[in-house]
Amino acid sequence: RLQLQRERDLRRQWVHDLAHDLRTPVAALRAQFEAMRDGVLEVSPECLEKVLREIGRAQELVADLEELMRLESPEMRLVPASLEAVALVEEARERFEHDLKAKGIDFRAEVQPLRFRADPALLQRALSNLLANAVRHCTESGTITVGARREQAGITLSVANTGERIPEQDLQRVFDRLYRGEYARSSPGSGLGLTIAQRIAALHGGEVRVTNREDGVEARMRLPEAT
Repeated sequence: RLQLQRERDLRRQWVHDLAHDLRTPVAALRAQFEAMRDGVLEVSPECLEKVLREIGRAQELVADLEELMRLESPEMRLVPASLEAVALVEEARERFEHDLKAKGIDFRAEVQPLRFRADPALLQRALSNLLANAVRHCTESGTITVGARREQAGITLSVANTGERIPEQDLQRVFDRLYRGEYARSSPGSGLGLTIAQRIAALHGGEVRVTNREDGVEARMRLPEAT
């Protein structure tokens, strides 16, 4: 009964947080459109750009929510295939090449030439979420290091970035749906990226852990060898 009540409370809190996160961009859009209608705000390229950013934020949140619901569905099934770690990391790097250059980030790959089995689309999504988070919080002209290695417990994919450390009170909640502590409150994103990565790892029988380092933050995804 206590577990049932806890799940109800979590679901209620999630719905509340979702409504709050959607309300913000919708309210911003309404205010800007009303200001343009009333002639208070000039219809300019800059103004339209702000409107498009708010629309994009709402779209990202809805898309990530839909994906999380799909991943949590009982019908969700993995489609495993043989993957090369070097190719996996290189594909992720190429996807973020523009963002890396924009912030002058030094991207380093410490990847063993290993092959393992996992769902390619889901694993690339999880790695991209971890890398997006790293790029978002990495210092200007900082460093992001992506690693892949075989360990005794299986395969470990890691993404480390230089920058601000996560406050201890936020560190335990980074995988909560839509949770955005002081560390992430002012940055873009849906608040579901790490939750999705954790769910993808869990589907493979693994997990994701986020820890502070002396110079920043590191996320590690551990997957069992036989997936």
